[in-house]
Amino acid sequence: MEFQLLLGTRADDLRPTSPTTQPTEPHPDEPTPREALRAFGRAASREPADPDYDFLVGRALMRAGDLGRATERLADAVRLDRANPDYTFALGCAYWYLGRLDDAEATFREAAERRPDDLSARNARGAALLRLGRTAEAADLFRGLLASDRSMVEAHSNLGVALWELGRKADAVARWRHAVRLGPERPEPARNLGLALLDLGHTREAVKALRTACARAPGTASLLLDLGEAACAAGRPAEAEAAFEEATRLDSGSVPSRPSSLAARDALRRARLAEPTEERSGLDPVGLVLAAIATAEAVLRRIPWSPRRLAGLPLLVATFLAAAAALRVLPPFVDHYLLCDDLAVVARAPVQDDGDVRDRLAHAIRERGLDGVVEPGRCEVQTRIARRRITCAYAVPVEILPGLPTRHLAFRVDVDQPYVLPRGGD
Repeated sequence: MEFQLLLGTRADDLRPTSPTTQPTEPHPDEPTPREALRAFGRAASREPADPDYDFLVGRALMRAGDLGRATERLADAVRLDRANPDYTFALGCAYWYLGRLDDAEATFREAAERRPDDLSARNARGAALLRLGRTAEAADLFRGLLASDRSMVEAHSNLGVALWELGRKADAVARWRHAVRLGPERPEPARNLGLALLDLGHTREAVKALRTACARAPGTASLLLDLGEAACAAGRPAEAEAAFEEATRLDSGSVPSRPSSLAARDALRRARLAEPTEERSGLDPVGLVLAAIATAEAVLRRIPWSPRRLAGLPLLVATFLAAAAALRVLPPFVDHYLLCDDLAVVARAPVQDDGDVRDRLAHAIRERGLDGVVEPGRCEVQTRIARRRITCAYAVPVEILPGLPTRHLAFRVDVDQPYVLPRGGD
């Protein structure tokens, strides 16, 4: 389990884009990294000794994912003008993304010294210190940042990582909860909170936090894998499978490349294969018929008939009573299996709102003639990513034979189906 560190919004603007990274949405007037590189390439023949030129080229290269050349250009900008902390900060980010943590820490420290009020550079240095294992030093640095700005989401979240590594897990969880509230647009604090709660065994809360992270960064395969693992641990197999399926759709290699997600998905598949194809009621109609025959035979044996003269009568009467019982018991079972099919269609309905699903659910129950025993309001509807689950429990009163006490046949419907919204809305 590895928690995410936040370098800050300035570093986000320099983050390399890749097929598995959700890039920040560019400003309509801002060129894409590739367009920027082409523009700089057309001007490259001039090669001006201008640090701004190297800085802009280096930043474009870094955003395009060419970290090696970006580092060279940014180092040239710093060499030409060491007094500019923007150049130094960008070079520190290039080192960070390259994994050169010692160089990143030193460069961020230099940027902070050049501009003491630059909280972003100090925060980024703290993140580098954490990665280098200098946890106590990083924690002190983040506390100093929060003394300057109590609303700094990055410092709260990163301090949570430091506290967790120092063994102060409850304090870390409290920091992440606060960061989630402070920064409603950032997925990282919610992810860190979810992973921490999962590690502590609070699986339901972990699922909730990771849902928040996925909502804040939709289309991120790694977050969906986290959600899938948490849902699996929380006993929510349908939600776990939906998350793994969506992650696979976004990145076909995401599940196999993470052993913990692969193991969780395989465990879900094994559990599904081990389940019966359809959930049965607690009362078996065949068992009820056999019980009726046995009851009839027991009653008839108490009557003083002559065995030789009426040897076949008990069996004949028992068969008649069993047939009468079957005619009363079998219809609720037939309605049950037909209702399962009806609700599977409702679950696949191309609507997003649970209110529309419940309207369709009530209509299906009325059409099946079960509105007297099935209460739509007590049925559970769970609409998740690409899948929907409907669960209903109900009981049908049946008088198996005249004069016998009324029995209640207990049934449970549990359908889980994929659904697809039509293009252009519901």
